[in-house]
Amino acid sequence: MELEPRHRQELLAIAFLLAGIFLALTLLPLNVTGPLGRGAGRFLWTYLGIGAALLPVAGFALALAGFGRIPSFDFQRVGVLVGGLMVLLPFAIAIGTGVRTMADFPANHADWPVAQKLVGVVPAFLVWGVSSAIGTAGAVLVGLLGISVLTIYTVGWHPFERLKSGGKLDVEGPSLLAKVVAVVKGDSGDSATVGQWDGDAEWANEPRP
Repeated sequence: MELEPRHRQELLAIAFLLAGIFLALTLLPLNVTGPLGRGAGRFLWTYLGIGAALLPVAGFALALAGFGRIPSFDFQRVGVLVGGLMVLLPFAIAIGTGVRTMADFPANHADWPVAQKLVGVVPAFLVWGVSSAIGTAGAVLVGLLGISVLTIYTVGWHPFERLKSGGKLDVEGPSLLAKVVAVVKGDSGDSATVGQWDGDAEWANEPRP
């Protein structure tokens, strides 16, 4: 008997939820997931840093999307959003803390400083690859571009929303630069117009030589 699409989606949601719970347990210092879970946890912390903590979040978010609790999101959007943040978050931390390559990482993971543990190996190499070509400033711009692409695709928003204009800028009368030039040059012009520019200032209404 073939499952209905609704039931298949719910089964996927259940699988994502249980996978998220398991991944969360592997990342905790608990001996409840067996040698496979412990090894997976060490691998994820080492190579993804704080981005690994978003894997359980992805599982829970995908489960909510599958159960219809996030109406505006589907599996694809949730997966892309969380997957992108898994890379961009430690990428930003690496730039901010100066972590770049594996040379910054001690051989033993337990000896890693907090910054290295938050970044992980993969984001550090990504930052190194970008910054070695276009510098730290370029890496920052690449990160901003990445977060903009990610958020526009998934939530229809980007960090530069305030730069959007709702209409053309309406400037009435002469520009400030034109006013300054007229005063400096001592143009005779119309004294009434000069008075308009400068409001009720008495000196503005005096006749120009």
